[in-house]
Amino acid sequence: MAFVGANSFPSGYDIQHCRVEYRIVVTNKPHSVGMKPFGKDSAVVVLERVMDLVAEATGLDPAEVRRRNFVAADLFPYTAASGMVLDSGSYHTVLENALATIDYDRRRTDQQVARLAGRAIGIGIGFEMLAEGADVPASFVTAYDSATVRVDPSGHVTVLTGATSPGGGNDTAFAQIVADRVGVGPADIEVVQGDTALCPYGTGNLSSRGLVVGGGAVALAADDIGEKLRAIAAGMLQVGRGEIELRDGFATASGDPSKALPLAVVANAAYTLGYVFAPDIEPALESTRAFKMPNVRQVPDDQGRYSMYTTFSNAVYVSVIELCTETGVVEVIDHAIVHDCGTQVNPLFVEGQVRGGVVMGIGAAIGETIVYDSAGHLSSDSFKQYLLRRAIDLPSLAVGHEVTPSPFSNLGAKGVGESGYAAAEASLMGAVNDALNPLGARVDDFPLSAERLLRSIQAARS
Repeated sequence: MAFVGANSFPSGYDIQHCRVEYRIVVTNKPHSVGMKPFGKDSAVVVLERVMDLVAEATGLDPAEVRRRNFVAADLFPYTAASGMVLDSGSYHTVLENALATIDYDRRRTDQQVARLAGRAIGIGIGFEMLAEGADVPASFVTAYDSATVRVDPSGHVTVLTGATSPGGGNDTAFAQIVADRVGVGPADIEVVQGDTALCPYGTGNLSSRGLVVGGGAVALAADDIGEKLRAIAAGMLQVGRGEIELRDGFATASGDPSKALPLAVVANAAYTLGYVFAPDIEPALESTRAFKMPNVRQVPDDQGRYSMYTTFSNAVYVSVIELCTETGVVEVIDHAIVHDCGTQVNPLFVEGQVRGGVVMGIGAAIGETIVYDSAGHLSSDSFKQYLLRRAIDLPSLAVGHEVTPSPFSNLGAKGVGESGYAAAEASLMGAVNDALNPLGARVDDFPLSAERLLRSIQAARS
């Protein structure tokens, strides 16, 4: 996690000089465990705290500090101080859309009015740029994967891949990718993942790589099958290969819709009449392909830097909270997110990943922590002490999306599986400190528990 966190500096900010030092402590009593971003969250929280402290020192609005320091959209692909090649993004657009979603200027005005009435309202901004799709030299953490797409003589489609699914839905996305290219419905496609007796070699699911590299390989193999089906269908319908469209289970001549054949008939002909209709293509409707992300550097550059991540999703989060200065209790009033993971194969799954990550981040920021007593015994051993967020503890989440496709991914996609958590923590840290600022108090550690905040308020008062 320290390795990943160090490589995540300086995020999406145009900072040319950056030195990172980590202190690693081995313990069997951690206060938290590795969550979605697996170390990237620490970099996000640190950098966002820095931006807020710069705003405090200069008198600038926190949004303006970020505007002045973001990597500009016309600089992509951009080589960061870490050596990583950031693929694409429009961080300024994402910021402005997030501010508009939360109605930022009105919120700031309402905040001043509320403060005159004695209410401690805080507004915080969190930006995350998450490095995904890792390729670590001399390891099996790789930025490539392979897949096989097969159509049998009856027209049944099978996808074989080593990219596994932890429940995030990439199996459904693989079926969608093939369906778009072969012309059948996703429900008619069987996806087999991680079966070492059947599937081509792959390196599983980690670092949000499944759709980017696994899906990339699936797309290449499906394109091969699509070309073969069009060649056979063109011979059968006596039209040019470029005129054949594959959709809804049929091969259709675009210039004459009356010329159409069921794909099952075309598939059967590929195996039994290939010498007649397309003698120049290989007879089997099967293709195994590998997709390899190009923006990897395993040999260090002249500064000793590697480039070990391939896609870089980003998002801006804005939190509005109210702090009870007598109890230290934080209520999250509103939370808005605008997220960019490039091309979305399945927007519903993207939304689910982001929302789930936000809820995890809010919980980690406010109360989810592992606690031990003075004798080292676990005391947060039930949901009475480990304060998991309930539905009634959460505001409605306003979620928006920006799309800047990755130029390095053949799908244009970036990883999304680790999104939501880090910037939710950071925006809440900013919002709580914004509420504490008029009191002369501040906090720089999690969780933002009532006990910790009340202690900070009392210390400032004394």
